[in-house]
Amino acid sequence: MAARFLRDFEPQHARRILDELAPSQQMRKPIENFDDIPVVSLEETVESLVSLVPNVKEMVSKPKDGLTTNESASIMLYSLEWEPRENSFDIILNNTLRAEDKEKLKPWQLY
Repeated sequence: MAARFLRDFEPQHARRILDELAPSQQMRKPIENFDDIPVVSLEETVESLVSLVPNVKEMVSKPKDGLTTNESASIMLYSLEWEPRENSFDIILNNTLRAEDKEKLKPWQLY
């Protein structure tokens, strides 16, 4: 059933699903201490990501749905695909979340 489902998807969508379903090699420690981080605008959020995600500032735009500008743009950033694919926001974020070194999460705290 999963194979038929993935076959009907475009290749980039299948890669995203498989990336999320790929079993982790080991259990990771939970991410902690995010409760005290303030909610800020998306523009402020991406400032610390400029060196990590190519063109991230250019990808922030006004929403055309019922969400706030920040909510909509955050989802859009995560959903967009960069060229090459490994420069995509979701790939970089997911790899960072899976990393052993939780210090690498610091630039992502506001997101």
